[in-house]
Amino acid sequence: MANDAQWEKIQRLTKVAIDEGGALVTGGLGRPRRLDAGYYVKPTVFANVQNDMAIAREEIFGPVVSILCYESITRR
Repeated sequence: MANDAQWEKIQRLTKVAIDEGGALVTGGLGRPRRLDAGYYVKPTVFANVQNDMAIAREEIFGPVVSILCYESITRR
């Protein structure tokens, strides 16, 4: 990330996703191992994300992916 504000936002949204019941597949809070300084973010994947969760509604400009399930797809 470019600055502390961006890093903090990603950390906050990651914490909210965990608190809301998102299944953390990999990654999570904090910096990657051996990177104790800087604005590095762990590549993070959440499964079982619901449409009403903050992680699904807010844009996260970082290495965070949300996996949402669906029952059907409509082609137009």
